[in-house]
Amino acid sequence: MKLRIAFTVFFFITILHAPLFAKRAFVEYPDKLISGNTEYKASYDFGRKMQNAYIEARDIVSNTVIWKIKIYSIRLDPALEQDVQWVMIIEIKEKNGRLIISNEKNQFFSLDLKSMEVKKIE
Repeated sequence: MKLRIAFTVFFFITILHAPLFAKRAFVEYPDKLISGNTEYKASYDFGRKMQNAYIEARDIVSNTVIWKIKIYSIRLDPALEQDVQWVMIIEIKEKNGRLIISNEKNQFFSLDLKSMEVKKIE
C-alpha cells in the first residue's frame, strides 16, 4: 500500500513538473492563412535525421487536404536533442498568387500557387 501511494505521488509530481524540463518552449505561431474556401497551414514530419516543413492546402467546407508540398528540410544532428534543432514556420502570407512563408531562422520562401514551385528568397 505504501509503495502504491509513493508511486502515485511520484507520478503526479513528475507529470506536474514535466514542462519545467522541456528544452524548447511551446509557442503557438499563427502558422495558417485562410483565403476564400482554402486554408493554408504548416505541417511537419519529424524523423530521426531530418525535419521536413510542409504547407498543406485544405478545403474548409469538406475539411479535405487538396495538396501538401515540402517547403524546406533541416538535417538534424543525432548528437543533440531533436526538439532544440527544429525550425518552425511562423508566418504565411499571400501576395500576387504566391505564398510567402517565413520560419524561426528568419528564412523566407515563396510558393507559386499555380506552378507549385518553391523558391528560397535571399
